[in-house]
Amino acid sequence: MINQHTIRPYLFQSAEIRWFLPPDTEWEFVLEWFMGKDYKKNDQFADNTLGEIFPNNIKREELRTDEYLIIPSCTSVGVKKRQGKLEVKSQIGLPEKYIHDSISGEINYWSKWSFQPSESNTSIMEDDLRLSGEWLKIFKVRYLLKFSQLKDDIIEISPEEWPESGCQIELTQIWAENDLQKWTSFGFEAFGGSFQNMKENLTDSIHFFISERKRPSFLLDSDNSMSYPEWIQNFK
Repeated sequence: MINQHTIRPYLFQSAEIRWFLPPDTEWEFVLEWFMGKDYKKNDQFADNTLGEIFPNNIKREELRTDEYLIIPSCTSVGVKKRQGKLEVKSQIGLPEKYIHDSISGEINYWSKWSFQPSESNTSIMEDDLRLSGEWLKIFKVRYLLKFSQLKDDIIEISPEEWPESGCQIELTQIWAENDLQKWTSFGFEAFGGSFQNMKENLTDSIHFFISERKRPSFLLDSDNSMSYPEWIQNFK
């Protein structure tokens, strides 16, 4: 029997917009755009090792593996195992359309519960989770940038920091187990305050990020804007 007192769920709420670019997208081209104008011009970039932070406050994480539960025809709930944690993500309300210049997509609001089971509960939970359905291993290499929202100002901060209100920007190369096709995911995740505050934070962060870079020549539109639960449906 699982000891309920040793499982303490952590709740995290966010407003997000994400795009999934198909496998024929040139990863290095998108990465260069994401890294900004100083990419490849500064020798410190080349010396960076996985898990450390570049001079422009962007962090390149080590390769990690997440396991997603495939829930057929369900795009409003996501369940995944990540680094010893179990995460359950539920969509709040309906997606909202976002349009700005040449960029369009869908804003989604989420509540996420993270569970860190004790060692005594882990094996019991693993048995139950295996019986819950088919799981898919997804491999990820993420590049992270984080903004802090202070009144009307947006400030770039270290990806290791967690301000009360902020936004994390992610560029990720992702691929599924037994599938050689590598996708590119690009997204914004705003947090802190009410969902309305998160939405304003999200849109401000998009505008700020895009204003610091050239207009992307690849498509960031509603056709390839989706959540992870929606993208996972490609593998059911």
